[in-house]
Amino acid sequence: MGPHRWSLLLVLVSTLAQASSLRARDVPQRTADADRVALVEVLGSVVQVPEGDVHRMTTLTTVVVLEDYKGHGPRQVEISQLGGESGLWKLKVTGGVEWVPGETAVLFLRCRDAAHPERCTVEGLREGKVSVVGKAGEQDAIVTGDVHKGPVRLRLEELADRVKLALKRGER
Repeated sequence: MGPHRWSLLLVLVSTLAQASSLRARDVPQRTADADRVALVEVLGSVVQVPEGDVHRMTTLTTVVVLEDYKGHGPRQVEISQLGGESGLWKLKVTGGVEWVPGETAVLFLRCRDAAHPERCTVEGLREGKVSVVGKAGEQDAIVTGDVHKGPVRLRLEELADRVKLALKRGER
């Protein structure tokens, strides 16, 4: 695929990502769309540039699962996301997730490869990551809404309860 086609593909991916982020999904819908919902701590990220082709740059982020709210799997998960930064090159996907080593978050994950359950993606781009702030026992989750509403601050326990309630109602 030539460089112009890659550029067009990136514009299309970016446009689709932005369009999908205009309509927020509530916690039950995010839960239904995810294979696994987990409280995690981010260990770190590395950027891969397959065969030196910066148009295929991918960021791999490793997280450790602290608690599962939906599904289960390995305690260490590798999250793949298109884009990243390598040398002078930066490939950014609109709506992509940003990672900070040491941060805590609730992730809505898609883990589709049964042979490699430790490899996942974040469901719904940025919407699939809910930042967690505060010290243990007093943590809040910052749930983002659509572009017309600001984030909502919930107790972490309340977010976990909403995920578990969605599961009980059959919104899998």
